[in-house]
Amino acid sequence: MQRLLHSLCAVAAFAATAVAQACFTSAGGTTVVPTLIQFTGADPVADEGRTAPTALGFTFPMAGVATPLTHCVIETNGVMYLAGPSGPTGLPGNYVYGSLASLRGATGSSPRIAPFWRDIQNMPTGWDITTESVPGVSFKTRWLNTTNYGATSPARSFSATLFANGDIEFSYDVFTVTSAFVGVSIGGGVGATTTPVSNLVAAPNSGALGLVYESFTTAASWDLAGKTIRFAPNGSGGYAVTVPCGPIPASHTAYGAGCYTISDSFYSFAGDAVLANAALQGRAVSFQPTPTTYLVTSASAAFVAPSAAAANLFGTATDDGEILVTLPNPLPTPQGPQASIFVHSNGVLSWGTAAQTFPGGNNYTPNPAPFLAAANAGVWFWHDFNEAEPGSGRIVYELVGNLLYLTWNGVESYASPEVANPSSVQAQIDLTSGQITLVFQAVDGNASSSFGSATLVGYSPAGASTDGGSQNIATSLPILVPLANVVPVALSASPAPVSTATSGTIVTYTHAGVPEAVPGSGVYLGLTVLSVGQDLAGTDLGFLGAPGCRLHVASLDATFSYVGIGSTQTTTFAIPAGVPAGVSVYAQGVALIAPYSQPNGQNQLGVTLSNAVKSTIQAQ
Repeated sequence: MQRLLHSLCAVAAFAATAVAQACFTSAGGTTVVPTLIQFTGADPVADEGRTAPTALGFTFPMAGVATPLTHCVIETNGVMYLAGPSGPTGLPGNYVYGSLASLRGATGSSPRIAPFWRDIQNMPTGWDITTESVPGVSFKTRWLNTTNYGATSPARSFSATLFANGDIEFSYDVFTVTSAFVGVSIGGGVGATTTPVSNLVAAPNSGALGLVYESFTTAASWDLAGKTIRFAPNGSGGYAVTVPCGPIPASHTAYGAGCYTISDSFYSFAGDAVLANAALQGRAVSFQPTPTTYLVTSASAAFVAPSAAAANLFGTATDDGEILVTLPNPLPTPQGPQASIFVHSNGVLSWGTAAQTFPGGNNYTPNPAPFLAAANAGVWFWHDFNEAEPGSGRIVYELVGNLLYLTWNGVESYASPEVANPSSVQAQIDLTSGQITLVFQAVDGNASSSFGSATLVGYSPAGASTDGGSQNIATSLPILVPLANVVPVALSASPAPVSTATSGTIVTYTHAGVPEAVPGSGVYLGLTVLSVGQDLAGTDLGFLGAPGCRLHVASLDATFSYVGIGSTQTTTFAIPAGVPAGVSVYAQGVALIAPYSQPNGQNQLGVTLSNAVKSTIQAQ
């Protein structure tokens, strides 16, 4: 906790972050304060001072200005005048500050650049004006820690940058104002006394007029805090204004994934026939029923060639057909004994009160979503078979003792162009034990079908299931299919994190869907972990005994515990005052559970993790 607070409160610790993310930067440049010249007589240069003509390092182009603009004069009151080496002409008199008249200038007057033109002076401490030149590229002036004339606060810092291509940028720190005048003018009396103001953050374009400005007359109208605005020559003599950088809003953004996503379904999905051939050819997969689910294992069963007694399942060769098969004795399943099953020609065995459904899809395009939402429980080896294609083998059935053999015996699949590409797959159904074994003797490897050539092998109970992801049959078996759908704890945070000079937001972290610490206990335990660093990819905690759980924070800088009797738990953290804008805090939830309590005995560490949340702080 102390480390986190120290890191958040120490500006130096976040200097790189703040500089990288903020629009205005105060670092860099050389002070020009020692060279300031009094221009009002008795007033100190910190109040009414100007520089001598200062070289830009390039000739600045302005449409409609004939004089080569190679120099500038910088004034303490937030304005610059552009000229040649001899200096500008037509400067305003004493105590003349930003207005449309002073921005336009008189006939023959020099151009002026006004990022924050008003009667301002230095702060008691920290005040400076600096310039930074990149010859041939840019010239930047920064006014640092200024304030209104006669005031000692608040501090206002801003900058103006001239680019060799004619662009101009104004950047502002986050501060409030009572009034200010902002604009760009080619001088010489450009425009008229009726030239309207522009909303500079609304992308105005001045057309052929070399004048664009906004007058802020109230604190509420000031909308440039924390922003950068760019004036780019529009090719017609004027400027197009954009906002390339704005203050980073306070926000909470979820990232990463928690553990575990557990499904009461099992599937292996191959997206095309090439992948299906590689994954399934020559394999056998067994679905052994328990009272409540299936144990899925690799099997050594061999393909049994249909005998002469085998009969066609469909009276007429079919494409995308389904038939209800009455069994000689009920089939034991996790859903109870089934007197009949639906058999779909595309490799779906199911049991329910009506034909199988394919919600959100169709019966000939294998996809996890329809499989996971189907109305009937069943075992699937779903593929777009077509026994109606000329030359195709048939789907046949044969009862041998207690074994019912359903065989796709050299059944064709679509191809483009059509060629012979048969598959032979057999479902061996033990009517006594309920075991269903799928034997993939030959699997089509032609992926040219315009309808798709995917294959999905799996089991799903009736109704909606969580998507636990595709499993690799070669490496993941055996699997006891879980009884319940589980999703990871969902971590969220509110309200938006804001830090001011005197206060900070109290952020509440909400953990939704926390699992019981011990099944049946009604007690929920866990932590909110906060960090000043992010691990976006995540570190898998398998080495600690929690495989599949990824830690998405870089360090454990602070932890806040929760304990309660509900599956939704909260913790709070107070964002300190004075945190720079753009600084982020990273959080992730940890729920404590009984070791080895996850499906198939995983997770000896006894923790699950939520997603992570990035909280970006806004300064006000």
